[in-house]
Amino acid sequence: MRAGKTWLGCLGLAAALLGVGGCQGDAVGSYGADAQAGAGGGAASGGNTSTGGAGATSFGPGPQGALPSGYCCTSHDQCRYRNCAEFGGVRMCSDECNHHPGCSTGPGMICGSDGYCQPSGTPSCIPAQEWPLGERQIGDCCLATGDGESGKECIGNRCVAFGDLSNPYICTRACDKPADCPVKYQCNLAGFCSPLASLYDCD
Repeated sequence: MRAGKTWLGCLGLAAALLGVGGCQGDAVGSYGADAQAGAGGGAASGGNTSTGGAGATSFGPGPQGALPSGYCCTSHDQCRYRNCAEFGGVRMCSDECNHHPGCSTGPGMICGSDGYCQPSGTPSCIPAQEWPLGERQIGDCCLATGDGESGKECIGNRCVAFGDLSNPYICTRACDKPADCPVKYQCNLAGFCSPLASLYDCD
């Protein structure tokens, strides 16, 4: 079952989340207030593989569930938006979106009228183990590109800015409970880790 749309949750954060302002932009394909440069716990089912050696790239959903739209999944917690949807018998991650470029991680994916990415033709998905995991942790600086690639440098594959427009975009992750987020972060009503502080910097 899909969670409520993240951008709807963001609208209420200023009033509901301990004084922290709402999101500047989060749904994939959202530029927020102009795209700008800006270690949780928990575990996603489906491990990750590595190419081996120091500094080697790891692949798969990873410990925070990082798979974007168009990648094969077996459970919600493997997907960065916690939405493993079925299309024509094929299960794949489906991100929230507000325009077609927000679904650019999967071939032939478009932004559907319901605000979620979906295949435009015959459904097919990319094997989960082909997703290259980012390395940046929660709170690290990231670049909000305004398309489906936004957040790919982050291990949780989410790049979001919160509250005041002076706050930078930072890596974050989806969460289900407070323990999924590190110290100084909360699992907000929109379902991802956000800073407790109203003003913050990135690492």
